[in-house]
Amino acid sequence: EDTYHSWCRLGKTWIGQDTYQDEWGRQFRLRGRASWYMKGSVTSSEELDSFEPPDPYASERINGVRLAVKEFQGRLAVFGGIQDAFEIPSQMVGTVTFLSSLHRNPSFAAKLIRLSVNYNAELAKSMIDAGVDAIVSGDDYAYKHGPIISPQCFRQFILPGLRRITEVCAKRHVPFIKHCDGYCVPLLGLMIEAGIDGLHAIEPAAGMNIGQLKREYGNRLCLLGNVDCSHTLCEGSPKDVAEEVRACIR
Repeated sequence: EDTYHSWCRLGKTWIGQDTYQDEWGRQFRLRGRASWYMKGSVTSSEELDSFEPPDPYASERINGVRLAVKEFQGRLAVFGGIQDAFEIPSQMVGTVTFLSSLHRNPSFAAKLIRLSVNYNAELAKSMIDAGVDAIVSGDDYAYKHGPIISPQCFRQFILPGLRRITEVCAKRHVPFIKHCDGYCVPLLGLMIEAGIDGLHAIEPAAGMNIGQLKREYGNRLCLLGNVDCSHTLCEGSPKDVAEEVRACIR
């Protein structure tokens, strides 16, 4: 319990009754157990040059991973959660600023991406060394109707950083699972090219179909998900969940 609470407090500075700043300088508002992004941390290239990223090997961070491995190894798969080349950069400056920087100030965007990838590559190493069975990256590249960025921008800016992290995992013989909400099919070929081993969450509310993906990509990817987490898993009965899981298996 002490390790868990130490991890929960890691890098958080409370700046209001329900608002905190994290290790990356981003501001979030807490609602129950959910945190909502409020504000970024960097406004210029000069600020970014002097920004000091968090320590991926911080004992408070890795002790929690070791504890989970010790507790569940042999009974459950333990996944190490990281991010990759999109979410941290977009939240450090705000999504609109980051997306426009890809076109108007690509060197600034590349700096943001490099900072995130450098950190997360080392975090993946530290979690693998702590004994996790797989690494899962949580950046969302898409929303319900399609990708947030074009395939061309993805190839130029995101794919190289994502590939660097998948290569870290491959060299250590640990699978890399890419989480992405939304309708990400237009980017899926590029994600496979970057070297991902699995795809999550295959969001049904966004039109993602696990049967179609299995037919097209099943020999190259482990597919995880496609059970609706916006309704079935939150509000459905155990029977509803069981039926949807059976439908996914079929």
